[in-house]
Amino acid sequence: MDKPQAQVLAAILPKALQLNLSEAVLEMAISGLCSDSRAVRSGFAFIALKSPIFNGGHYIQHAIESGAAIILTDDFLVHERFTHPNIACLYFENLQQQLGLIAAKFYGDGANGRQMIGVTGTNGKSTVVSLVAQLYQALGKKTAIIGTLGYGFIGERITHSGMTTPDAISCQRLLAELADEHADTIAMEVSSHGIELNRVAGIQYQIGIITNITRDHLDFHGSFENYVRVKKSFLLDSSVTTAIVNYDDELCKALWSELHANNKTCYSYSVSNSAAGMYCSQISYSKYGLTAHIHSPLGEGELRSSLIGEFNLSNLLAAISCCVADGVPLAEVLELIPNLKPVSGRLQRVQAPKAQSAADIFVDYAHTPDALTRVLTATRQHGYQRIWLVFGCGGDRDKGKRALMGEIAVANADKVIITSDNPRSEDPKVIIEEIQQSLSCLEKVSSIVDRKQAITWAVQHAHIGDAVIIAGKGHENYQLIGEGKISFNDVEIAQACIETMDQVSTNSLKSVGL
Repeated sequence: MDKPQAQVLAAILPKALQLNLSEAVLEMAISGLCSDSRAVRSGFAFIALKSPIFNGGHYIQHAIESGAAIILTDDFLVHERFTHPNIACLYFENLQQQLGLIAAKFYGDGANGRQMIGVTGTNGKSTVVSLVAQLYQALGKKTAIIGTLGYGFIGERITHSGMTTPDAISCQRLLAELADEHADTIAMEVSSHGIELNRVAGIQYQIGIITNITRDHLDFHGSFENYVRVKKSFLLDSSVTTAIVNYDDELCKALWSELHANNKTCYSYSVSNSAAGMYCSQISYSKYGLTAHIHSPLGEGELRSSLIGEFNLSNLLAAISCCVADGVPLAEVLELIPNLKPVSGRLQRVQAPKAQSAADIFVDYAHTPDALTRVLTATRQHGYQRIWLVFGCGGDRDKGKRALMGEIAVANADKVIITSDNPRSEDPKVIIEEIQQSLSCLEKVSSIVDRKQAITWAVQHAHIGDAVIIAGKGHENYQLIGEGKISFNDVEIAQACIETMDQVSTNSLKSVGL
């Protein structure tokens, strides 16, 4: 996008924040907003927020040295202790809650005039966002995405943004950039962090979707009850006009009742529960995809997709419900489903040039107990002889799920190889021990700390007719070890292993004259 024009504070601060500010301060022009001191430029307003994770007040001096013209903070002590002859420090108690509105005014409110679709839930956000965007693009809408995979337009280059839901300032900057590039529709992931930290405040969503609510991010939210409250608050908020709920999830089903009590327009979907607004019958799974008969108040029809697993059928129903809620005929939507492509790192089938000697290999982002269960169950539904699982758990994150994920692995896979994920500051051997601590059936479990070696071992030992699931990292092209970030891609490693096996097989055949 073009460089935004400088704005005076009076033009971007909500009226409630302008009380007791002098005319000189209100007429001050700023050339940018930033909460990262490393990105501050001359004339910027530096936003020094206080949170449980970090205190922006520690970086004020660096921001001033980089050219900050004014400081805005929600930390009263920072405000009281601040002294500078030429720069003001303004204190606003609810700055974090107001920051999205401030950024929207500064960047021109890129969401305004666009169809905004927000997707929350523990699992499935990236897939549903991608499916929705592909459908809207096929329906003739220029459609963009914002989420874990990055931001950009469907069918074009996607730029990594570093967060599932960017911070409030970055979010409004990206929306403005996409608006400048004439986006009609923007589908974005709305994470629990994004909701709790008010990153999406100030955005009006025509449609909000919730995929499920299961255990995740308890290291941040403190308890599952807090996590549930945050997830539900997105659809209950007045910023969402129409809500779409997964009726197969008990917590989402309970949310349905709350939404109705608040007179919210609601749609529901289910894989097989006929009490939902949209549901399926005659479901069939194969190694080539899935089929189902769709029922809804607005008609029936046949669904055919190359996607794998019951959870992807649920994701498809969420995307279809979104289009139908927006007034698109069901028959028209179903005609487009066979053309939808899977999302990178979401039960992604690894393709190799020959792959004559290998099992089917899938890479998936499953890093929560529920997601791992869904992936393993889905793969089993598609008729594979044995399921091999390579997985680990991330360091410096919720330790309570480690043993639980180990139990899920042993219960649902035929062979389990526990390895490193993103160990960060923790010892990967200790993480593996915590995953294994209460496991039965240890005869089906191996541990290989080096993730590349673990993937290679599984691919080499699995047979044709088996499936190998490499779980936890999905689309990620790096591994976080200590304070370092190394290049690492599960898909590339698995594909290289298959190609090597093919070459060995070809050379063996040549050596015997075949």
